Amino acid sequence: MLVATHASHRATVQDVIWELGLEAQVIGNRGAVMVLPAGVNKATGLEYALRELGLSRHEVVGVGDAENDHSFLERCECAVAVANAAPSIKQIAAFVTAATNGNGVVELIDELIANDLRRLHGALPRHWILLGKRTDGSAVQLSPYGHNILVAGPSGSGKSTRAAGIIERLIDKDYQVCIVDPEGDYGTLRDVVALGNQWRAPNVNEVLSILEDPKINLSVNLLGIPLDDRPDFFAQLIPNLQAMRARTGRPHWLVVDEAHHMLPGTWGHAASVLPQRLHETLLVTVHPEHVAPAILAPIDVVVAIGDTPEQTLEEFARATGQTIVWPVDLVYQADRVSCGSARTGCHRSRCRHAAGGPSGSVTTASTRKATCVGTVSISAAPTTVIT
Repeated sequence: MLVATHASHRATVQDVIWELGLEAQVIGNRGAVMVLPAGVNKATGLEYALRELGLSRHEVVGVGDAENDHSFLERCECAVAVANAAPSIKQIAAFVTAATNGNGVVELIDELIANDLRRLHGALPRHWILLGKRTDGSAVQLSPYGHNILVAGPSGSGKSTRAAGIIERLIDKDYQVCIVDPEGDYGTLRDVVALGNQWRAPNVNEVLSILEDPKINLSVNLLGIPLDDRPDFFAQLIPNLQAMRARTGRPHWLVVDEAHHMLPGTWGHAASVLPQRLHETLLVTVHPEHVAPAILAPIDVVVAIGDTPEQTLEEFARATGQTIVWPVDLVYQADRVSCGSARTGCHRSRCRHAAGGPSGSVTTASTRKATCVGTVSISAAPTTVIT
């Protein structure tokens, strides 16, 4: 039940709540106050509605004007304030409409229909994924949308550990992740449900059913599927996941470990099975050259692990028919991160090490040699590189 009155009666309302011993909260709403049960607000209502609809908060654009909109706008992927909104609402908004009240809402809807708020793509920093920090404390971050990542390097170099760190950061921000896990390496991650084992193979319908809940992240363990049959399983899975993404926007990220086995270069069905362009996909492999070229084509972020990152990147370049311009002063050093850019040059910073490293650090096993964060030029498109 909700009780509302004019803001001038706020003190009286609080006195009555105190005298009656009620567990209630008083929330401002411009020139009014509202009395609500403890723990109930627009954010809890939004969460309930999204769960019923099978949607994630990352599929929500919210618009508001008053103090009681604060909680739900903070839960939205994109928060918008109308022109006459309270200052506290404008402060948390991604942008403020030119129009006031309902006209501001119409303005927002028109832009959504016209271009899906294209001007904000990659421009919502509170959702960026932290990959590491430079010595000056500045962050190396990645937008959770519009990127495809390749993690590559020799066996035992820490690829799965680095991929797990990225996965954990995505999950911390409530992005749903589906992991195709041939070796069962990711089933013990926090907040990840494991499906399948060496005795029981998963099936596509189970995967889709579990992912209907936007709160569940899934590791699909393929140990029960013979190695030669795994590409066919993936060929059945990916169109269904793409259909689910088109309907719900989820899972937000797809992770494919051992990509050279799952999507081998000898697999002739890649072009027909895969969508024209992958979105928000993380591939992990020992050999980029052994992955189907159609799979590597959309990759725009390369994470090269191990002592010879330049060889890994050269292999990726050969596999994709591209040219890498490697800065002459971007070199591997133990316990260092070298940052190089085709536009801004190169400097070095120290990388933190910990098996469960501090928030904001690049997580890697404490015995691993790290690493390098830099940018090199691949063809015309800049590609971020972590080695």
